[in-house]
Amino acid sequence: MNIVDIIILIILLINSISGLTKGFIVSVFNLLGLLLSFFIAKNYYEVIANYIKETPSIYTKILDFVNNRVYGLMEGMGNSKADSFFDIFKLPKPIKELMINSEQFRDTSTETVSSLNNFFVGSLTDILINIISFILAFFIAWGILQILIGLLDLLAHLPIIKQFNRMLGFGFGLIKGILIIFLLFALITPVVTMYSEGLIAKSIFDSNIGYYFYSNNIIIEYFKTSGFLTG
Repeated sequence: MNIVDIIILIILLINSISGLTKGFIVSVFNLLGLLLSFFIAKNYYEVIANYIKETPSIYTKILDFVNNRVYGLMEGMGNSKADSFFDIFKLPKPIKELMINSEQFRDTSTETVSSLNNFFVGSLTDILINIISFILAFFIAWGILQILIGLLDLLAHLPIIKQFNRMLGFGFGLIKGILIIFLLFALITPVVTMYSEGLIAKSIFDSNIGYYFYSNNIIIEYFKTSGFLTG
């Protein structure tokens, strides 16, 4: 057990206790708020993503960052095959499968190393912009919904409702904690990919629980099947 495992257990414990304390009503609406924020972000992230792509001052900085990281990691690889490129970036399975199955990858995988570099830079830049846009849209939606949930908290303190709230709240708190962990690992994917030899990435790979949430992430799998990860 390493620090990542401990953090995961703490998140689960905090959310379970929070659910027990707040009770069922507030906990379930917190969970629904989390899910609703997710789907709002999924449906409207493209507004932010398109703005970023159409704003040269922002887009160029992201592209340059990805370009420098890709060429820095691939420096000295020579004429390595495409499989070596994927090994370097340690991408989650859904993203790796998406990139391998893309028509653009099939067109460039047998060409020069430079072509593969350009493919990775373009693909990772699009993915990074989409994730940044999703994060911004998610927290905007979450902030608005939290105001509404705060009003519902008044109902949870009514004597009749309060008696049945706590135990049901514990279960919902635990579920919420699991969803938060999946979400955190989905959001941290760009950091792990760009800094695959860094402390965060190594800690995740050395963690049994953490590596499962990273490699088998249900949120990234959903993104893959819904076309979110494409440019």
